[in-house]
Amino acid sequence: MTKKAVAGQDSDDLGALFDSIASASDGREGVAANIAPPSDTKGLNQSADAGTPSDNVVNKLGQMTRKFHDTLHELGYDKDLEKVANFIPDARDRLGYVVTMTQKAAERVLNATEAAQPIMTKIEADSQLLAQEWQRVFDKQLDIEQFKGLVAQTYFF
Repeated sequence: MTKKAVAGQDSDDLGALFDSIASASDGREGVAANIAPPSDTKGLNQSADAGTPSDNVVNKLGQMTRKFHDTLHELGYDKDLEKVANFIPDARDRLGYVVTMTQKAAERVLNATEAAQPIMTKIEADSQLLAQEWQRVFDKQLDIEQFKGLVAQTYFF
């Protein structure tokens, strides 16, 4: 199931998100309020009071994000990004198909290998018996009738 973007809907939603991040300066709780800048040697246990370094970082990050979004919009890249985002479900479906076909192929190979194992075991045993019989020929332990039987057994046409 793929989500079709309505023209402008994603941009409006993103714009509202960026605006809320940029304008929010009070009342932050949780992880965002405990972010310490790299130069802070006191650790991550900052208070959520307005004006703390973590509030400044979040505010600046929100403002930079908003400026970045506006710049993309002004340059016309926001539509390109929406197009790329619409291709993601198609790529996901294609990759899913590749994974499924690879899995099926691997299962077929494993099944064929399992089916061939008894055949290979029999061929190996037969070849060892045949090698022993030919060794008897070279050791001159077979009579002429046994030799003819061995030749008939090993000659394929």
